Amino acid sequence: LRCLEQIRNDICYHNADVKIISLAAGFAYGNLGMSHHATEDIACLRSLPNMTLFSPCDPIETRLVAKECLKLKGPCAIRLGRGGEPNLWDDNFEFEIGKCYQMYNGENIAILSTGAITKEAKEAVLELRNKGINIALFTFPTIKPMDKGQVIDIFEKYKFVITLEEHNKVGGFGGAISEIVSQHDFDKKPAKLHIMGLNDEFTSVVGSTEYLRNYYKLDKKAIIEVVEDYING
Repeated sequence: LRCLEQIRNDICYHNADVKIISLAAGFAYGNLGMSHHATEDIACLRSLPNMTLFSPCDPIETRLVAKECLKLKGPCAIRLGRGGEPNLWDDNFEFEIGKCYQMYNGENIAILSTGAITKEAKEAVLELRNKGINIALFTFPTIKPMDKGQVIDIFEKYKFVITLEEHNKVGGFGGAISEIVSQHDFDKKPAKLHIMGLNDEFTSVVGSTEYLRNYYKLDKKAIIEVVEDYING
């Protein structure tokens, strides 16, 4: 965040053709403490005019995002993990700026996820399938701009939607989704929204990425609990 003023004044204000790569999003540097927990950057960057913001979930999305990013004129930022993240897609995955992508089909419940924490969502979906609970999973490699039509379709099709992000709930990915939904005039009651992210407080706890995801209830186990609580109602 030290470079935010330069991004705002020198890049976005002039609509300069600059591509920004930010590493170690969320808890990627969890052992280094609060100063290295990147959990407010989505809110900061998506609020800047002219900025296009990406948050790929795996190396496959990242490669395609980078290629499209270079073709796009104007400021772009790509939010990455620490490296070594597993492939969640196969090589047939195709990418278009602004679109979200369905990784798994499901009924009644859908998870919308962005960034490397999508790994936790995928593991939760697979474990729930073993229990006979089929839920959908969508990845959002682009946070800004976002295809509003796709978001509206999801909220019309499903009854319960969970957003997942390794970021503060305030101004983050879930906030972007809720902005779209709250401003649309639905013909019938849309899906109920549950935002999974960090509460509006500093993450003073120190530990590995996995430890912190578990501590702040953003891991596979926490996702499954949210789904089962909804089902058991």
